[in-house]
Amino acid sequence: MNKGIRGEICSLLFTGMVILGGCASSQNNAAPEAAVKMTEITEATVTESAATETAKPDETETEETVTESTMAESDVASTDAEPTEAVDLLTALSTFEVGSDDLADGVWSDDIGSNSRGQNISPELHWDGVEGAVTYNIYMIDESAWGWLHWQAEGISDDHLDRGVCSEAGGVIGTNAGGEDIYARYLGPYPPDGVHTYNVYVVALQDAPAEFRVKFNRSGNDIKTIIEGLDVTADGNNGNVLGYGMIEGTFSAN
Repeated sequence: MNKGIRGEICSLLFTGMVILGGCASSQNNAAPEAAVKMTEITEATVTESAATETAKPDETETEETVTESTMAESDVASTDAEPTEAVDLLTALSTFEVGSDDLADGVWSDDIGSNSRGQNISPELHWDGVEGAVTYNIYMIDESAWGWLHWQAEGISDDHLDRGVCSEAGGVIGTNAGGEDIYARYLGPYPPDGVHTYNVYVVALQDAPAEFRVKFNRSGNDIKTIIEGLDVTADGNNGNVLGYGMIEGTFSAN
């Protein structure tokens, strides 16, 4: 083999070795890069997984839902445990019949009025007696004038009240069966205009009440508040009111 051919062969062999060495070097360099990339992917995957496990939105919503449900059930239980609202005293009380000779066809007699055509004479009243009642109280309220109180009589032991025994000045009109004074005052209807409705209430009591929640010849009176005051005795016991009766009539300004 001549020298020229040998030189070419050696050159080719050398070039091949260089190429092979470069490939090996490239493969060696690629391995660490791949390892780094794998490490990054693995860490990213672990981080995302950890974040997902930490957040767990579905489970969080479920816990909130359960918590709200539990709170709702707790509220229901708490509501059930609370005392029920007190029964309306007027609804719970028994009622009895009341009548008046000064009321005809739902209209009060002119005589009971304190206006120009009236004589300011307190009406006659009669009612059914209530078993166990010691005294009766009487109240006339103008329901058309924000609870204006026209008549107040307290401590009556009979089942009737004669016509004209009460006056505007007020004071003692007699004594009851227990020897106690009967106090009364009366100022007949005087509506400024139109037709007003006047209710007369008779309340049966078994003992002396602790307080009288009335404002004579003033507005702001309602029978529920009055009866609630009468229902407590001077000794602080409830259940003093045994029942009540009522009649209703109108009185016109003209």
